[in-house]
Amino acid sequence: MNLSSYQVEIAAESDSEVPITDYGLRVIYRRSILDREWPFLELRSSITWPRENLLERREANLGAGVALEMMFGERGNR
Repeated sequence: MNLSSYQVEIAAESDSEVPITDYGLRVIYRRSILDREWPFLELRSSITWPRENLLERREANLGAGVALEMMFGERGNR
């Protein structure tokens, strides 16, 4: 099974000097591996524009990641 996910993120704090501290985009590609249902491989990429104080300029912050997920235990079909 292959699945793509697209996310838009906004991080804000009401009492902060900068109300919106971060915003960005994330893309996740997920697929099952080893011809089974339960081991998954995820490839992730993102771009965000963080800012912690008013004197700071927003600059692009690139991210990348790889994740392996496995399920353990019984799966009931109820």
